[in-house]
Amino acid sequence: MRNAEPLAQLFRLARFRAQHPRVIITQHSSFGYWQAWIPASNGGSVFTRYILSDLLDTLDELAASERGRGTGDPGAATPGLPHGRDHQGDAR
Repeated sequence: MRNAEPLAQLFRLARFRAQHPRVIITQHSSFGYWQAWIPASNGGSVFTRYILSDLLDTLDELAASERGRGTGDPGAATPGLPHGRDHQGDAR
């Protein structure tokens, strides 16, 4: 692991995983980034961030937008969900 994550972010990750079990979140320690895959009928979306808190912020924003649409679950079938970007894309 390149950067040790603050304990509060690891607890936040555990809460997110419990609330959204379909969303797969992994750490790619050899490259130093975190990645979330949100499954959907089109195959899903991938979001990549180098800092765990940035990834969780992005996922929380998606969950909030889905709550506005009535689902509240970024892992639910969401045809309107914006597509994620690979690790070369959006650097937050």
